[in-house]
Amino acid sequence: MLYIYIIMLKIEYFDKKSTIDISGQIDWSIAAFEKKYNVFLTIHAMNGFWYRRDMSYLFPQWRYHRAAYCQNERYSRKRYNSFCLRECAAGVEKECLRTGEPFIHCCWKGVKELVVSFLWNDVLELIFYIGPFRGGEPPAEMRKAWELLPEFPLESFDDIIHEIRLLGSSFYSLRLQANQTEKNSVPNRGELIREYILRHSNGDISLEGLAKYLGVSPSRASHLCTAHLGVSFQEQVTNVRLKNAESLLKETNEPIKEIAARAGFANVYYFSRMFRKFFGYPPGTLRRKN
Repeated sequence: MLYIYIIMLKIEYFDKKSTIDISGQIDWSIAAFEKKYNVFLTIHAMNGFWYRRDMSYLFPQWRYHRAAYCQNERYSRKRYNSFCLRECAAGVEKECLRTGEPFIHCCWKGVKELVVSFLWNDVLELIFYIGPFRGGEPPAEMRKAWELLPEFPLESFDDIIHEIRLLGSSFYSLRLQANQTEKNSVPNRGELIREYILRHSNGDISLEGLAKYLGVSPSRASHLCTAHLGVSFQEQVTNVRLKNAESLLKETNEPIKEIAARAGFANVYYFSRMFRKFFGYPPGTLRRKN
């Protein structure tokens, strides 16, 4: 656990630095944790707090389950990916919101993982997945690979939970320090608008919802968005969705149609057209490069 305490000791000095390498500190601490327990750590963020000001995600390489067993045929068989999203995303999030306590999750592939929620002021901020381990009966076609998975280390159960919670606290403190250094003031209207869009861009989002969040009329919210961000509300939403889609194209093997839907686009043809307009090339070109 020494690496966690080093991280936390450094926090008090961050506000004296001209630049803060938040991502470097996070990368180092997660890599040390994974090496110590010989596991893969996956981190799902629950709101826009975990994005930088350029809208890039703080944990890109830990956003998805990276273990070969979990990746096996996930994106080549459509139903596999649907099952994973249903159980390891929606199902786990529901359980975390319901109790907020650590629990063992067993997925349809026969994988067992320890899931630890990180809450701050009773708000669910992060979900940590630690694994994979051998769990329930796997699909017949995956049994040989499943037999190579390790057993869950019950003797390390409490230690892992303790260290994950320390990691969550250190990440949160790092992010707070970064916010203070970047802003040096209370959030202005532009930052509140950006935060709202980051939180809701993948789902149902509307100008009326933003107006309610800001406590103003829809026409006033539209004006504030243009005045503070330099673009209209809808354009900012589209830009955020396209940035998120870009990350998904780089970091996953999901079909482009699935990525479009996950990023908040109902029509894949519209998504492709907007992606080309925004980045200068179609999504398929980026997929081939990566």
